[in-house]
Amino acid sequence: MRSKRRLRGKDSSLSAAELALILQTPAQHIYQLAADGMLPHFRVSGALRFDRHLIEEWRKRNKIGSFQPRSVVLDGSTNLSSTEIL
Repeated sequence: MRSKRRLRGKDSSLSAAELALILQTPAQHIYQLAADGMLPHFRVSGALRFDRHLIEEWRKRNKIGSFQPRSVVLDGSTNLSSTEIL
């Protein structure tokens, strides 16, 4: 049986580094928030992953301002603004 995360596909999850770029915070802060249970996350082969939709809900619930569009390079070949990522 496939999980819901698997059915949503790879495009709905972010790595800690990608989320750190979007939130404009150090990756270590992302790891600490996840470890403290304050940031919704799941693991894939031991690596932390973050569902875009859950992060957006978390952001609204915690009254974190909207993401400011800015260019980020995620894989060296694609320039996306933070609003395009989420």
